[in-house]
Amino acid sequence: MIVTKTDLINAEQLANLQNANQLLRELYGRVLHGDQSTQSTHSGFVSNKISVVAGQSGVGKSTLINVLTGSTIETQAISQALGRGKHTTRHSELLPLLGGYVGDTPGFGTVDFMDWTKDQLRDSFHDFVTLGEQCKFRGCYHLQEPQCSVKQSNVLPSRYESYVLFQEEVLELKRYKVKP
Repeated sequence: MIVTKTDLINAEQLANLQNANQLLRELYGRVLHGDQSTQSTHSGFVSNKISVVAGQSGVGKSTLINVLTGSTIETQAISQALGRGKHTTRHSELLPLLGGYVGDTPGFGTVDFMDWTKDQLRDSFHDFVTLGEQCKFRGCYHLQEPQCSVKQSNVLPSRYESYVLFQEEVLELKRYKVKP
C-alpha cells in the first residue's frame, strides 16, 4: 500500500495515520509514503517487476510515478472547489523503472457492483478471508452474524463501513436487476 498526499493533512490526521501504519502493514504487507519517495528508498519494492499504480482519480498516482521514474507525466494541483485532485491521466502507460516497468493508469470514480455476488465481495477483502476462518459460522458475511471474528477484530472502522455499504449495494442491485 502506498499512501500519498500526507503533506495536505493536518497534524492530528497525520498522527492518526502514523498510529494506523502498523495495522496497514498487517493488512497490506508494506506501507510506503509516496510524498517521501525516492528511487533508492523503494527500489526493492518495484525493481525487476511489472507494477501498476491504480486508484481513485486525483490521489497522486502520476505524481508518485514522476518521483519514482523521473518522468514528467502531466499532473494538476488540488482543486479548491472539489477539495481533491483532478482527473488528469487519460490512458495507461508503462514506464521503465529499475529493470522492470511501472504502469500509470487513469483513475476511477466509482465501483460498479452490478455483476458481483455477496460471496465475491466478501472474498475480495483479503484480510477478511483470513479473519473469517475464525468466525463461528462457516460462510460468515461479517454483517449480522454472532461471534464474527471480523467484527471483533481491529479492522479499520472505515474499511469495515465501506464493506457493509458495498454489501448493501450488491443486495440492492440484485433486488432491482432486470432479468432478460
